[in-house]
Amino acid sequence: MEDADAQRQIDQMVAFIINEAKDKAAEIEAKSQEDFNVEKLKALQSMKEKIRQNYRKKAKDLETNRAIAQSAAINKARLKKIAARQMKINDAVKTASKSLQELGKDQSKYSRLCCELIVQCMLRLMEPHVLVRIRKQDENVVTNDILKAAQQKYSAILENAGIKGQTVKAELDKEFYLPPAPASNADDASAAASCTGGVVVTSADRKIKCDNTFDSRLQLVVQQKLPEIRKVLYEN
Repeated sequence: MEDADAQRQIDQMVAFIINEAKDKAAEIEAKSQEDFNVEKLKALQSMKEKIRQNYRKKAKDLETNRAIAQSAAINKARLKKIAARQMKINDAVKTASKSLQELGKDQSKYSRLCCELIVQCMLRLMEPHVLVRIRKQDENVVTNDILKAAQQKYSAILENAGIKGQTVKAELDKEFYLPPAPASNADDASAAASCTGGVVVTSADRKIKCDNTFDSRLQLVVQQKLPEIRKVLYEN
């Protein structure tokens, strides 16, 4: 009997140990599953956050690129508009320049105009001796008689202003001439290197000069009257 009781106790102890082991294994398995689920959830949350961040970055980049493209398009349109407006001004200047060239065809009017331009330069320079620079083709128009008339008019203007006895000696500059008139088919570069008419008057040593060519006068008018010119051109 004693052996049977001992065996039974042993069996009970073994069964208890086995049950304890099973419970412990189940507990470990449950804990492992719980840890796995927690880590899995963390990984999913981290992945979702990365996806959200990536989406936000792409959305921000897309918005930035859209803004850059829009700004570039607006700037391109603005530059195109400015270029078109400048072209209108350039065309108007070319038209005015051609009209000024026509003045040279009437020698009588052109000589009187050159006389007035010379007097203006004399009054600006107030030099006792001046050189008048003209185009080579204008030598038969701006003659010594024109220079004498300019000298007399200069003295008369000063005398009327209360300055008496002020005279000036004017002579043509035979060393330097203004560029010739532009050819009818001249391109912009050739036209820029030409002269539509008028005069340049310098001091005797050529250190001081007054540019009264048609080209310089036209550019001066364009600069001074640019707002009015734009208004007329752009409204039309």
